[in-house]
Amino acid sequence: ARLRRLAEKLHAAYSLYQGHRRALIVNYGLVLAEQAMQLLILYVCARAVGIDTAPLVLFALLALVEFLRKIAIVLEGWGLAQITIVLTCSLAGIDESLALSMALVGHVLEIVATSPAALLLISSKRPQREASQATVA
Repeated sequence: ARLRRLAEKLHAAYSLYQGHRRALIVNYGLVLAEQAMQLLILYVCARAVGIDTAPLVLFALLALVEFLRKIAIVLEGWGLAQITIVLTCSLAGIDESLALSMALVGHVLEIVATSPAALLLISSKRPQREASQATVA
């Protein structure tokens, strides 16, 4: 019953976009591009730290890691993602220290990559506050 209600809510939410197929397709494309970039970043990090596993095996492992991270999105942050990567890679015979290095470098790159957007967001909020204070006074 609980799963059915969840499915009905999901269906109702997507039904709202019935007349907006283009928006759904664009959003789906953006999600795929984001996921592909995350896998590519981790793949490059793996190669950079010396993990020499077949690309197909590595992409399969990293896709599994990203899936597990998305399930635990509430707990996302330092620690959980790195443990997930190390455990998943160690099951495939990849050295734990190399897997941890890949995970740490990947996480730092995510932070560095999003920093310009964070600064832009912070700087775009400042004029709005000043404008709202001017109208109050």
